[in-house]
Amino acid sequence: MNPSLKLLLVILLSLELTFVTKLWINLVVIVVCLLILIHQRFHWRQFCWLAFVPLFPALAIFITIVFFSPSHSLFDGTVLFSRLYVYVCLGTVFTFTTDTLTLARSLEQNYHLPSKYAYGVLAALNLIPKMKQAVTTIYTAGQMRGVNLHWWSPTLYFKAILVAIQWS
Repeated sequence: MNPSLKLLLVILLSLELTFVTKLWINLVVIVVCLLILIHQRFHWRQFCWLAFVPLFPALAIFITIVFFSPSHSLFDGTVLFSRLYVYVCLGTVFTFTTDTLTLARSLEQNYHLPSKYAYGVLAALNLIPKMKQAVTTIYTAGQMRGVNLHWWSPTLYFKAILVAIQWS
């Protein structure tokens, strides 16, 4: 499927499901997304991440609606709980089945996205693995000097920004 049309379909489907309060539609979309992911050979560890990462925000929404809203509606809490999983599943299907280069080229050709913007996004996406490697190198260099850098350490991010400036 054309990646730009697939993106438009996901956006329109998400927008439509935002205004529909039918639980069975949410469950059908989730099942269809999971079947697509199974067909695409989605790994079981990825399914675990897909199930457990949005669980905390979904439970927070559910508890807020059921216990703290004026209506105390179990149905509304369940619909919003499942809606969050619908959004996550749709995004996962789109992300897992679409190549970023093909998407950028498709958006540039079909929706007349400026080429500078399309290739700027591609450059940023391709820079992410290099930044991860640079942060790992900075962390290792700090350990070799006896400096323990944590993920919250401003020194780590300052040095990573200096590396990024050097690359630019």
